[in-house]
Amino acid sequence: MSTELETDLDTDLGGERGGRRLVLGAVGVAGFVAVWWVASLFNPDYVLPPPDAVARTFLGELRSGAMVVALAQSVTHWLPGTIVGTVLGIALGVTLAYSDLADDVAAPIVRLLRPIPPLALIGFAIAWIGINDGGAAFIIAAGALWINYYAAYGGVDSVPDEFVDVARSLGVTSDLELVRKSCSPLRRRRSSPGSEPASGAVG
Repeated sequence: MSTELETDLDTDLGGERGGRRLVLGAVGVAGFVAVWWVASLFNPDYVLPPPDAVARTFLGELRSGAMVVALAQSVTHWLPGTIVGTVLGIALGVTLAYSDLADDVAAPIVRLLRPIPPLALIGFAIAWIGINDGGAAFIIAAGALWINYYAAYGGVDSVPDEFVDVARSLGVTSDLELVRKSCSPLRRRRSSPGSEPASGAVG
């Protein structure tokens, strides 16, 4: 796994292709800023402020410490929500992918709840928890849960039956040991990218 990752990094960041990607990326960013600046000429500042105004405001808040305070306040509900949603999503995904019985029982509930966007739960969060960090963490956890659920479910469900049979033949008998020794290593390789979008999906 580490060898594959190092190869990918070398391919993306090193050599001729890596240099080309950096140049094209810089061109893309410059183009985006140019389009932003032109569009701001035809809109009032309160609708679309120009890039230089945004940069000045950002630096001003950073120097005054307001930016640090705002980030700290965001972290107090983003971090717990992400952790809770990730843990619950992975646990639920692994359980339902491993157990056909649990999957059949929970499938209608999953299909009912999954299409509900996290922002639609704001009313419930206010009624159940209140307008506070806990309510915000609840919304973030709801968003992180489903991303990690499907990543974990897909990872475990794609484990070949032959791997499980080999584990049983080597003396692994309990379901927990099968998940830990047979399913989990492959799940980490196939579903770990799910945690990255989860952390930013609703943060």
